[in-house]
Amino acid sequence: MENTMYERVAKNVGCTVQELMARHESVKNSQAVALAKSGVPESEMDTKTLRMAAAEMRAERIRLTRSGATMMEGMFLSVPRYKDWGKVFYAKYQKMLAPLPQEARRNLVAQGLVSLYLHDDVNGGYTHVHNPSLLAKTAFAEGVAEVATSSLPAQATEIGDGSGFFVCIENKSSPTYPSGSPNYAYGKARATQDLERTCLFLGRKSGTTDAPSLFSFTFRGDLAKTQHPTFTPGRVAASVSRNGDRLYAKNNVTAFAEDGNVANIFPMAPLMPDGTGLIPTHMKMLDGLDGINDYVASLSDKEKWDALVGVVLEVAHIDPRENGGYILTCADMDLTSATPPLDLYVAQEEDSRVTFGVGSVIVAVGSPYTGREGDGRLAVSGWWAVEEVGVAQLEEVEEEVAGEDW
Repeated sequence: MENTMYERVAKNVGCTVQELMARHESVKNSQAVALAKSGVPESEMDTKTLRMAAAEMRAERIRLTRSGATMMEGMFLSVPRYKDWGKVFYAKYQKMLAPLPQEARRNLVAQGLVSLYLHDDVNGGYTHVHNPSLLAKTAFAEGVAEVATSSLPAQATEIGDGSGFFVCIENKSSPTYPSGSPNYAYGKARATQDLERTCLFLGRKSGTTDAPSLFSFTFRGDLAKTQHPTFTPGRVAASVSRNGDRLYAKNNVTAFAEDGNVANIFPMAPLMPDGTGLIPTHMKMLDGLDGINDYVASLSDKEKWDALVGVVLEVAHIDPRENGGYILTCADMDLTSATPPLDLYVAQEEDSRVTFGVGSVIVAVGSPYTGREGDGRLAVSGWWAVEEVGVAQLEEVEEEVAGEDW
């Protein structure tokens, strides 16, 4: 494909040649086999996939413009597991309600924390025990009222003692926002599944020359199920908070697209041979897994929630997973370390990154904590290969790839 063709198409789409080339390569990698099976000849493959890439980018830019979102460029440093706050809340209140007497349960209703749906053994159906101010969408006031009903809301969960069901209340602060617009969450039953994943993103707004900075990037609902790759340069659309330090994913707009050219916005690699790098700049580096307990003990209870560290480890074993991805068994670099190795789970979406063998060195990023048995543990939320050995390294030597280039 000639550069003049890329230049013409990029101008029509409204993107840079580098962005278009990166997307074209991605489309070819994902669609070439299927297109060939459907009868597209090799001579037309480049043109066909370029047309597909251009159409994708044009549609994305139209959606981006309509949504009011901002295109960001950078990479994820940490992508922890998502939390299901709905499951957490319902499990908490089910455990709390089951042993309580009726009067104590009614007190929770009066406080606007739950509503009850108790079996009506006389008339059939249920008795809805609720806070009347929440049901009427008026200013919150403690109180309890009852009303008969024949149906249960979708969120109804059994209390566990045979008396009936309950729902958690999502919001009881105010029926309206400060702007005067209605607060639709006020008095509403909380969903039994409420997924949220908050990641750490290092980057900037596309098209600017600002130095990359850290953003908290929140994904809700089905968007939280997506596993984004860490330490992979690319672009992603998001809504930016008023103070500019938080990003929020938007449906039909937020989708991470890998772009190796974005690596140029970073002044250094994630971890350099001299111990400097993006990871040491933005989080604590531990000497090994042995140091987790001492570090956790030095933190306050509040600091423990947000603590994020990096640890350099050696890959001792690699196991493929049944549905794609790998399990990397990683051990301390220190041979005298008594801490057991940790298992790093590589998702199916990232299995193409495992191009190295046993003996490679990686840096794992995650949340440190002390286990129930007093052992130091790391909840891994990101990783990057520092030194690759095995087949991948031999190929790099043959191709004379520069060792410092990341």
